[in-house]
Amino acid sequence: MGTILHVEPVGSSLPYPIVLKYCKALDAKTKARFSREVRYLAGFEENSRVLQVIDSNLTMDPPYFVMKYYSDGDLSGLAKRIQDDITFQEIIFNKMLDCISELHARGFQHRDIKPQNFLVEGESIVVSDLGLAKEIGAGTTFTQSHEFWGTHGYIPPEFLNGGFKASSPPSDIFMLGKTFYFLLTGRGPLYLTGLDIPPAIYHVIERCCEVDLANRYAAIADLKQDLRLAYDVILGRAKGIGEARQSLSQIVNRLNSEKKYDADEVTAFLDLLAKLPADESVSVIYELPKSLYYVLAQDPIKSRLCKFLDQYSNFSQSAVATWSYAEMVADHMKIVFERSTSTAHRARALEIAIDGALTANRFAAMDTCSDMITSVSEPDLGVAVAAVIGKYRGTFVGGIEPFRCHDDAVRNALIASRSTT
Repeated sequence: MGTILHVEPVGSSLPYPIVLKYCKALDAKTKARFSREVRYLAGFEENSRVLQVIDSNLTMDPPYFVMKYYSDGDLSGLAKRIQDDITFQEIIFNKMLDCISELHARGFQHRDIKPQNFLVEGESIVVSDLGLAKEIGAGTTFTQSHEFWGTHGYIPPEFLNGGFKASSPPSDIFMLGKTFYFLLTGRGPLYLTGLDIPPAIYHVIERCCEVDLANRYAAIADLKQDLRLAYDVILGRAKGIGEARQSLSQIVNRLNSEKKYDADEVTAFLDLLAKLPADESVSVIYELPKSLYYVLAQDPIKSRLCKFLDQYSNFSQSAVATWSYAEMVADHMKIVFERSTSTAHRARALEIAIDGALTANRFAAMDTCSDMITSVSEPDLGVAVAAVIGKYRGTFVGGIEPFRCHDDAVRNALIASRSTT
């Protein structure tokens, strides 16, 4: 909307050059939007992350404001250095997040994020061009419900489907992801490809740019945390639990967005988990979503499942101190019990579920264990489960009615358990 003129201050001196930006359009609607931008910027006085208004005149025709001149230009001019220097890349990306976070914290969303709207001075940057910004949750007379503006390749899909008024803070996050992509590759951001991008960073970009809002980062803080974990991995700072959490984040994002998993990613995560101290592995296991247990029971992961179940047993003994976790443990182990093709793994999952139910004395968890036992119909599994039943004589297991069972070995083990209790 604006044109820049280099100007000199009259009657005062400033330690930096200045420019005057005036509204070049003649129509009243654009002038009003320009004036609104100036008012928004003026509300961030003395904020080092948002462009500062030195002076303005909104009653002038055309309206104008005065700002510092950024001789280093915008972020697009730093693309080569960002691509070549990973440490600098992390610094700049975090500063971009800090800038947009300032807007969101004050109740604004930008709606036109791209490299050209971050101005550079040395290694300092400010966000600029709030001409399309609006207050979060507020309507605006400047944009009809069917209209959308912005820059091709950066526009989030909700703008196309619901117009500009469909924007929300995650819309800014979408555009941040596209901006990261351009700065890392120099390629147009309309279509994303992981070529020449570290996988940990590409995972973050993909989640920023999810079409489905439910799978996109909901807040800058969430994005910033995952970005830090990604650079921890890339720069070798991630040791132990940090690297495991970053790996888990990639797996969960793929499960949520693509409804599939990469066996190599999952086995790499389990290998990282296996190396953690017991207290750290327990902390990570707390974070595993239920959907991941369906994956862990699959054949491609079979070689890592034995070690995981050992770690899960430690987790279970810690978790069931709160009664609700006994039911969660039983539910998780039931998935492994029903889905795994390994008799040994299925029997071990049953043991863990029974231990948790007994420790917490939770009847709901006991019922889940009983259902696991009575559901057995395969002879090989029946023999393994019969051995488990013998181990838990004198517990609720002995109270399971033999007639409910489908397998002879399981039924006979329950009868024998009853005769000795």
